[in-house]
Amino acid sequence: MNYFAAFFDALTGVGTLALAFFTYKSIDQSKHMAAAAKESIDLTRKIEKSKIKPYCTISPLSVNSKKVFIGTCPEAYFSISHNEPTLSCVVKNHGPGTAHAISLMLCGDDKKLWTRRIRVADILAPGEHTRFQKQFTKSDLPSSEVRKYPRSNSSGRMEGQPEYLCTNIKYIAVEYRDSEQDTFHAVRLFVPRTALNHPLLIIEPTDAEKFSTESIEMLYFDGPHENKPYYSETVDQKAARLGEFAEEKA
Repeated sequence: MNYFAAFFDALTGVGTLALAFFTYKSIDQSKHMAAAAKESIDLTRKIEKSKIKPYCTISPLSVNSKKVFIGTCPEAYFSISHNEPTLSCVVKNHGPGTAHAISLMLCGDDKKLWTRRIRVADILAPGEHTRFQKQFTKSDLPSSEVRKYPRSNSSGRMEGQPEYLCTNIKYIAVEYRDSEQDTFHAVRLFVPRTALNHPLLIIEPTDAEKFSTESIEMLYFDGPHENKPYYSETVDQKAARLGEFAEEKA
């Protein structure tokens, strides 16, 4: 009887181990199936997202009678009058989806904004374009917060001047949203990527971008452009300006 009991105990143990093994395999297989299902859903969403994604480009609008090339500003885009540069361009949506809240800004090194975001159009349907001209004045340039300068015992703001734009900007960025309110931006460089202090990430054009020769000249990015004005400073720069380093040494 003891032999039979031991045999059945061993058989029960084997059965328990087998059940545990199959349970483990079932759970593991379920995890793989769930991961595969998630990948399929993500891929489907990505494909559907591509069907509504806008791709906005910027091209020159040659209407100015006086063309001037100063700094990095190409004459195809800019003219100068009374030290105030005028931008003339065409913004077109080459993508399959509608673009909303289209704005542009002039940018320099380290992705810094030299102008505020300037609204170009509220909406551009696929294939639609708008002509845009803008003479930049002091009001279009952001000014810094009030700064304290302890060494001179004074305070004030840093303010940009329109005549400095053409010696500091390196590219135009156009920012827009799709119909789901996701934000994107595209960049048209005026200088080689290597001429930027912080070169923009190189992104190969997608198939959706390659269908237009104009769009190949643009760089596309998911997400908004960085909101970093030209006068922004690092923590170390601010500390040095406020004399905190000198206090620490003392």
